Amino acid sequence: MAVNICTTSPIYLDYNATCPVAPEVCESIAVALADYYGNPSSLYDIGVAAKEAIQSARIQVALMIGARNVSDIIFTSSGTEANHMAILSAIANFNIMNRRRETSRIPHVIASSIEHPSVKKHLQRLMAARVCSCTFVDPRPFSGHIEVSDIMLAVQQDTCLISVMLANNETGVLQPVKMLAEKIQNTNRFRENKIYIHTDAAQAIGKIVVDVKQLKVDYLTIVGHKFYGPRIGALYVRSLGSLAGAPLLPIFHGGNQENGFRAGSVSIQRCLDTLRTSTV
Repeated sequence: MAVNICTTSPIYLDYNATCPVAPEVCESIAVALADYYGNPSSLYDIGVAAKEAIQSARIQVALMIGARNVSDIIFTSSGTEANHMAILSAIANFNIMNRRRETSRIPHVIASSIEHPSVKKHLQRLMAARVCSCTFVDPRPFSGHIEVSDIMLAVQQDTCLISVMLANNETGVLQPVKMLAEKIQNTNRFRENKIYIHTDAAQAIGKIVVDVKQLKVDYLTIVGHKFYGPRIGALYVRSLGSLAGAPLLPIFHGGNQENGFRAGSVSIQRCLDTLRTSTV
């Protein structure tokens, strides 16, 4: 006998792909559209109010991931853009250092073979264009873990970045990012070229505690729609702007938004929605 399981409300089981927007966030959208329509780059009161609202959202995101400095948070259009910014910045920084040393070596990047396509496919295209060389490390077949020892075996003289997601979007396996970062910190003491650590935390935030001070990463990708928010991204960059911090080079050029690191008018509504989401 056939059983009809249709209901008036759908049963949604694809939260790892995207979450429905929380009711509280929907309310904040209406408020943002009505009250914060000014250009945050403007000097008049309406623009200043919009800029202050964005800064409030930045503060909340920094608190959510345990960032020491609010200025370490850069808002982006998506997680894909944030991932690309981290990768391209590490590669560009390597090339800048090479030019100063008058060498012509090619930067090397390590990533797990199970990274999100915004990391893996991007690296494959960069490799095909001879922008960098890449090594993709497979997880262990039974545990799904990326072993730190396997990554360390892949490290080369010209390695400039290691990208390993914090939680896998298909298996849910948590990767040993903290252990990897600690290992690389020790390794960097003896290297001419520093290795930076990037983790895509899209599938972890909102499900587990994510603290960048504990993880000791240089870059961390944040995606709003994975935890009841809008489709917006953000990139944490350790000690951004300081000599000891992780490098960040713009991939968009034009205006001086996001402290000069990302040109283009910031979506005030999405930033405020992220602020509300982080407190849901």
